[in-house]
Amino acid sequence: MSKLGFDAGDLSRWEEKIFKGRTQYAILPDASGSRYLQAASTAASSGLYSKFDYDVVPGLKLSWRWRAKIFPIKARPDKLADRGQDDFAARVYAIFPGASFFKTDVIEYIWDKELPAGTLESSPFSSRVKLYVIRSGPAPSDGSMVMEERDLYEDYLRIFGQPPKRPFGALAIMSDSDNTGTASAADFADVLIKQSLGTVRLVPSPEKVQGNNFSKDVDRTKGEEGS
Repeated sequence: MSKLGFDAGDLSRWEEKIFKGRTQYAILPDASGSRYLQAASTAASSGLYSKFDYDVVPGLKLSWRWRAKIFPIKARPDKLADRGQDDFAARVYAIFPGASFFKTDVIEYIWDKELPAGTLESSPFSSRVKLYVIRSGPAPSDGSMVMEERDLYEDYLRIFGQPPKRPFGALAIMSDSDNTGTASAADFADVLIKQSLGTVRLVPSPEKVQGNNFSKDVDRTKGEEGS
């Protein structure tokens, strides 16, 4: 198991990518003394990401806790894939980097205000980026975070129609509102990568690590988004 959470009290395991303005990030303690990440944006977009290379084999799972607090205001809340309103209160990216942007596959796990869980569409910026709503509506009224656990192998197989041929190379977290010019906010905690059928395996080949193009890929994507 690999933990990418925030209990260390800093963002040393994460890098920030600024696209338009900056999402404000803060690590705060909860009632139990554990720490979580607070993300809030106003007409801004910047994400946190962590790079690695894991074999995507059956049983590889990604889990986290989150809580959507402010949803960006959209003119067409019934549309998921829309260049003009590509903002979400909370999304977690599972990135499977290829040799270039056009060969990189991405699953965006999204918490949306209106669209039902299970809604799936290709991003308006790339058919290889899949927008997948897994949580809908407001957070629990008691203020608690919601736990998610996704089987990356099964999700990839179902969404892309074939077993993954590249490693799970990066994870990103975002709460953004730059396209709508409104505001968004969410909390994240306890990000874990685990293998239910054995030990989580890092990809041994150094060439694959050097080929992780996530930073360039998000530059390319957001550049097209701003066009």
